[in-house]
Amino acid sequence: MGSLLNYCRQMPVIGFNSGKYDINVMKGLLYKSIHKLNEEEDSDMSPITQIIKRNSDYMCISAKRLKFLDIKNYLAPGCSYKQFLEAYKCKEAKGFFSLRLGR
Repeated sequence: MGSLLNYCRQMPVIGFNSGKYDINVMKGLLYKSIHKLNEEEDSDMSPITQIIKRNSDYMCISAKRLKFLDIKNYLAPGCSYKQFLEAYKCKEAKGFFSLRLGR
């Protein structure tokens, strides 16, 4: 029963291809934040309960209250972000950054 409650208490944080890029970029700050939250709750439980990693790709990072998942691990190979949004009829579109160098 305890493992079911722990599972239900975790909020999934889902990213698209975040295991290869986003988590690698922010992992230092992410780990510090998770440890800080754990200290504020005065928990003796380890703040990070599970890390599943394939090469440099983070598939899952589980903490006491959060679970970071890369949705790309659960999709067909070669599925793009645009295809993913279209499959679920999302009105949002992929954003682009415009860099203007010089004039």
